[in-house]
Amino acid sequence: MSRVRNEVAQNNRERKRQLHVNEAFNQACSLYLRQIIPCYPINKKMSKQEILRGAIRYLRILEYLLAEGSIISTMNATLFDNFEETSEPIECLVFGEIPQWLRGTVVRNGPGIYSIGGVRYKHWFDGLALLQRFHFEDGKMWYSCRYLKSDTYKQNITQKRIVISAFGTRSVPDPRKNIFQRLLSWFEKEPLTDNASSHFIRCGDAIYATGETPYVYRVDPDSLETVNDEDLSNYVAVNTMTSHCHYDEQGNIYNVGARFGRSSKYIFVKTETRKENGCTGFGRTSIVGECSINDRLKPGYVHSFGITPSFIIFFEGSLRINLMTIAASRFTRKSCQDCFDWLVGQKTIVHLINRHTGKEVSVKIRAGSFSTFHHANSFEYRRHIFIDYIRYDRLGRLEDYNMDNMRSGKALFVDGSRRGYLHRMIIPIDIPEDCIPGDDLLCGKDLDPNCGFIKQKDGSFFAIDTRLSDVAIEFPQYNYDRFNMKPYQYVYGSAIQGAKGSTTGVVKVDVRKRDELIWSKDNEDQICAEPVFIANPDGTAEDDGVLVCPIVTLHEKDKPLVVILNAATMHEIARCTVNTRLPLGFHSVFVRTPRNN
Repeated sequence: MSRVRNEVAQNNRERKRQLHVNEAFNQACSLYLRQIIPCYPINKKMSKQEILRGAIRYLRILEYLLAEGSIISTMNATLFDNFEETSEPIECLVFGEIPQWLRGTVVRNGPGIYSIGGVRYKHWFDGLALLQRFHFEDGKMWYSCRYLKSDTYKQNITQKRIVISAFGTRSVPDPRKNIFQRLLSWFEKEPLTDNASSHFIRCGDAIYATGETPYVYRVDPDSLETVNDEDLSNYVAVNTMTSHCHYDEQGNIYNVGARFGRSSKYIFVKTETRKENGCTGFGRTSIVGECSINDRLKPGYVHSFGITPSFIIFFEGSLRINLMTIAASRFTRKSCQDCFDWLVGQKTIVHLINRHTGKEVSVKIRAGSFSTFHHANSFEYRRHIFIDYIRYDRLGRLEDYNMDNMRSGKALFVDGSRRGYLHRMIIPIDIPEDCIPGDDLLCGKDLDPNCGFIKQKDGSFFAIDTRLSDVAIEFPQYNYDRFNMKPYQYVYGSAIQGAKGSTTGVVKVDVRKRDELIWSKDNEDQICAEPVFIANPDGTAEDDGVLVCPIVTLHEKDKPLVVILNAATMHEIARCTVNTRLPLGFHSVFVRTPRNN
């Protein structure tokens, strides 16, 4: 009887395995074969070259489907479990054709370790930085990834616990200390995280991983090795820095930071990247201006800003940092996230800083109650400042991005009031002295009928913005190299949040015509990460280029991929299947391979 039971159990396992294989095979066929078998008119005779190319593609897909474990693997680890390094580049399977002019490397930053020593990080922003490399050459793509070897990473991994607090997670007490030693540690200065997991800064020929602190790390875009670190507070006195800097045509770097204390201020810095007297890197960083924080105990959270040839623009919105709560957090054990306040109904303060003088303009400008993560382009046109950005009316304390909500998918399916939409604000540069309360300085100027700039009784002005698209997007991208600080037409973004069942993936917004082109995902479980616009080096049109967009999934049986879209038509021209897990990262930088290489 025992032998019979074993045979029955084995047969059942074999049946289930075969059903799994058949299901996976059918799913893969429906998804991939339709893309690699070309459709020809019945009366067209195929050339030998066309037959050969089709046969090669067909053999490659069969090799992929039959590879041991490639389809029947269920990708057991979920999207928000820890990722392993892939130090050696692996060639990915390409469906379609990658343009031959696409030569270079997309380096991507974002969290990759979500738990240490059995303790999970509580917020998406907390995970330790994982650098990803997508290298393109000769119509092929290679993938690799490595962890940023920051001090935070080294200490956490060495001690097998969360040693340094993150945005939403407090550090785990040292188990070797007794109760009295732990009490004494409350009076010690807590180290600031240097987990630079957000974005990159280009400084000359080098790229640096950055977060929202003054600590940055130089990384090698070829090997992804961590080269060295820099502390920007050694050059300028700041406590925070945005992870989204800007560049002028000479490659100089501009950024906004904050200094907290008795004289809390927003600080505007410039790094000159030209070599002089042997000084390279961030050695030529200096303060070019500053302005007071409206409420020095509750400064605004500034993640990005806008820049034009004459001005730096940033919003002091409804999301504020409560410095009193932070000061007490070492005793209350509150995280940084717990020290954020969402001020319902708080008007947004619009700061305009003259880039040439470093002074804030004297006119007080207010706007509605909102907050923003990311700016798109800003420019000057007909003596007016145009500012495009993603607006949130109900961002809260960023609890949508708590790990429980990210793992369940709840963060991705939120109601419209909690999604970000592309908006535009217009501010006149010249303010007439004879205007009176109630005057709209944009009225009759044929700039945008839905924008306003109205004088108030207290002498300030209220800016009325307008929504440029009804499709919620994030991670706005545009043709930065050619159109930054200039009038432009197109913004690209990822529809990372939407309604349940939506397959809207990557969106192209025409900010002049106010319409959209959309690339759709295969299913709602897929998540489109930040699309990277890469211009055709021989192109002339603003949208002549491609979008490179990683696609990850909440469904553990699906494989991640990278899609390449024609930026003009939003048609998919290629997709690259990555035979390993991809994390949902934040931001990327493209390093183009010189043509003479």
